[in-house]
Amino acid sequence: MDDRKVLQAEDWRQLEHLVPIGFAFLLPYINLATTLLICALAVVHAVYFSPRWIRITTRDREQRAGVSVGKLLYAVCVLALILVFHDRIYIAAGIWAILAVGDSLSNVVGRRFGKRKLSYNPSKSYIGSLTFWITGTLAAWILIWWNLPQNSEFSPGRILAFSTVAALLCAIVESLPPVIDDNLAIAWVGGASFAALFAIQSPLPTPVMDWKLALSINVVPAIIALLLRWISPRGVLLASLFGTVISLGLGVTAYLTICFFLLLGSLVTRLGLKRKTQQGLAEPNRGRRGVVNVISNGTVPFIIAVFGFWLHDSVLIVAYVAAVATATFDTVATEIGQWLGRTTVSPVSLRRVPVGTPGAISLEGTLAGFAAAAAIGVVPLLLGWLPLAGIIVVVVAAAAGGLSESLIASWSRPKFVYAGDVLNFYNTLVGASVGAGLWTLVSLS
Repeated sequence: MDDRKVLQAEDWRQLEHLVPIGFAFLLPYINLATTLLICALAVVHAVYFSPRWIRITTRDREQRAGVSVGKLLYAVCVLALILVFHDRIYIAAGIWAILAVGDSLSNVVGRRFGKRKLSYNPSKSYIGSLTFWITGTLAAWILIWWNLPQNSEFSPGRILAFSTVAALLCAIVESLPPVIDDNLAIAWVGGASFAALFAIQSPLPTPVMDWKLALSINVVPAIIALLLRWISPRGVLLASLFGTVISLGLGVTAYLTICFFLLLGSLVTRLGLKRKTQQGLAEPNRGRRGVVNVISNGTVPFIIAVFGFWLHDSVLIVAYVAAVATATFDTVATEIGQWLGRTTVSPVSLRRVPVGTPGAISLEGTLAGFAAAAAIGVVPLLLGWLPLAGIIVVVVAAAAGGLSESLIASWSRPKFVYAGDVLNFYNTLVGASVGAGLWTLVSLS
């Protein structure tokens, strides 16, 4: 197939991706059972009818496999959004709008005009990501307004602000190298973003401490990290920015928690360094972290802390601690496993694999990861920030995040430059999401 036909086929695929959003305008007028039936039919269409009847929108590898995973996940994500937000259908509509309009139009515009590519993902372009943000924002704004109850307290301006923030976060995630399907990533991040945004009561931020104090408490840890060569100079600057925002949004306990992660992570990286170096498994620069490491492990805690300027509840606290505990679990399990692990297995096949194989797990590393995650929870527990039951939730969430990374790494074996860093971002996102979900269930029981 020549380039022109490939381009036209991809355009038809994006049209198929876009058209179903029309059903979102019917949501206020049909009941939940009818909505779920339509979503179920969409799943059947994605699994059976589309690959066989609309072959022009089905890529070659999907035709060989007999199913389009992307189309299936798109339909399943919409179904899941309807189920999760059935009592706030306007949120489901807003995420669906970003998923349908932002994703499809960014693809069309990016392929035609995206000459300047993203440095961290050459398959994406700046104009494509900008198109995603703008069109996703407008589509979400329209559909949320359309689906809001008539007596809603949310003004058009506030809805636009929420849509802008959620679409931006989704655009950033969509621009990342493909570790997981972007339909799943957009629905996931969009759902979490809108759930938090619509919980905000006052538009005015309320930091928990003075900004000068928040900035000053970063000085001593930054100097120590530089002197001990734990983080590069540029990494320290970014980490200090993250630390300041975390202190302002969630307080000094949150800051001490992530500092404890830095301490544990830096120490275990140097354990068995000689053996790891001989096996070619040691972190570069003797384990010295840089800007990319700070971003991959710190972005999710940072974003949660930003929401802390407006939201002050236990769910946010547990999500934050779970994200940090997940980063700790992953780092400690990996480093100890490479140092002391006698038998490493693939979590997918459960067969023995060489030490250092992407996604491989060991008993020694896993036990160390559990202990490290529990230790992270002890800091906020002792300072009265996290209840005792919260530690159990945090450890379970951290294990879920660590397992998710191992499964993805073992299953898909991503081989691009920043594969490990993107996986680190997603595992902290899993940890935070599982922690928030479990704590919500605990609070309701």
